[in-house]
Amino acid sequence: MLKKLAAATLGLVIAAGIAWAQADPVADRIANRKEAYRTLRGIKKIIDDKGAPSEATAAAIKLVDLQKQFLTMFPAGSDKGETKALPVIWTDWAGFQKANKDAEMAATKLVDASKGTDQAALADAFKKYGASCDDCHDIYHRNK
Repeated sequence: MLKKLAAATLGLVIAAGIAWAQADPVADRIANRKEAYRTLRGIKKIIDDKGAPSEATAAAIKLVDLQKQFLTMFPAGSDKGETKALPVIWTDWAGFQKANKDAEMAATKLVDASKGTDQAALADAFKKYGASCDDCHDIYHRNK
């Protein structure tokens, strides 16, 4: 009985440790943005290679999903540690939400452009998504 209780307790401690290790919003944000960057590079390659816009659809949808997830990665207190997120995120939460929504909408327009046949429209939507990223970084991100 004691061995079973000890094993169960150890299992709970390990599970709690794993959950705690995974609950790192700074690491989650960094991973999210790295994945967004990799996804953008893939779309840029399609544009540069003059590929069919439809080749970018899955990646554009992924950007929308990454953008939706991103806003959830800024709980109170996550402004500490190895982060480039500026404190203004938490003091101007409504503005940060709007900037994120603007980026999400730009990503949605990228999806729409990828479903057409116009390469110029895809390139334009790509630039607009990038501009939405720059707009957010200008206010909410330590760029250096």
